[in-house]
Amino acid sequence: MVKKGDIWISAVLYMALGIVILTIILAAGLPVINRIRDKNLAIDTKESMFTLDKNIREVYNEGPGSQRPLTLDIKKGNFIIDQDLNEINWSIESTVQLSDLDTVIQEGTLSIHSTKTTSNDYLIIFGLDYDPLNIDLVLNNPVNSLSGTNKLIVLNQGVTDPINNPNKVTIQISVI
Repeated sequence: MVKKGDIWISAVLYMALGIVILTIILAAGLPVINRIRDKNLAIDTKESMFTLDKNIREVYNEGPGSQRPLTLDIKKGNFIIDQDLNEINWSIESTVQLSDLDTVIQEGTLSIHSTKTTSNDYLIIFGLDYDPLNIDLVLNNPVNSLSGTNKLIVLNQGVTDPINNPNKVTIQISVI
């Protein structure tokens, strides 16, 4: 004869066993899911940087007055347009190492640099440098860093200082 208490004890043991198994599965699977998410974020970031670079180069090649509207979705990290160095950098903390540590990798016009952080993650910096092209980047409404979905207008203003820099073309980026 089965006692009522035996059934409840079995039910509680099965439930506890199920919770332990789910916890083990989540503990093992969550880091893998985070790495896949970070890898996809890095791929999206790289594609966004290539798109931005393509638009800047098209506007540059088409001459003064040429412009392109562009939507830039910044899901994570710091996106900075450095007017002094004529560079665009997007840095992201990630669990994925994309390149050898402290080595700059060139993919076309995009440079990728990975360093180790204090929290054992990686800081990945995607960079575009326009100084060698004689492009002077100007941010119309300067902000320290962009985040979220941003609408940009890339505009070729032509040579703005013909006396001191007759070959330097000014590309204005406006955040609207």
